[in-house]
Amino acid sequence: MEEDRELQAMSQVNAALKDLSEEELYRVMQWAANKYLQNTAPLKLAGPTAVAPPAGVIVASANTVDDADTVEGEAKDNEEVRVYATFAEMLDASGANKDTERFLIAAYWLQVTKAQPSWKSFEINKLLKDTGNQVENIGNPLRSLSKTKPAQVIQVSKNTTSTGKGSKTLKLTTEGVKKAEQMLNRGQ
Repeated sequence: MEEDRELQAMSQVNAALKDLSEEELYRVMQWAANKYLQNTAPLKLAGPTAVAPPAGVIVASANTVDDADTVEGEAKDNEEVRVYATFAEMLDASGANKDTERFLIAAYWLQVTKAQPSWKSFEINKLLKDTGNQVENIGNPLRSLSKTKPAQVIQVSKNTTSTGKGSKTLKLTTEGVKKAEQMLNRGQ
């Protein structure tokens, strides 16, 4: 009976994931790992030919669809991205040494690792402050990352209070996610 429940769940997961792009699969798998595997070792997404992971690291393939859905001989681009148990570990592994780089890694932590579709700059500053890397003026790296071409961070909305001050809701662009992953991958 237990096996039937598991097979049914796997069938439903396969049906839900089979039409997603690799990037979408990564985000969904990351969200599911964060939600359902909270008390386990860090998740590491890897391709099917990856070398054995370090002890204590869970490995999942970004290719969760049946191989029948792919063209024979088709190359699969599965760049490995390690998922860290804490933001401090991720920040350290990234090698970030400038405010803009630290901001980018903190944004990646919130948006990709914690699966938040958007976030506010004060959340970034709190993460950085908690690791001893507080940014004097969080607006400076934000402006710098939003003015790159293409932008790495974009504003998706602004809530204005009765005093006229507002809090911006922000999001990493695809380019911002790529840049953060490059920083994380160079440390592997």
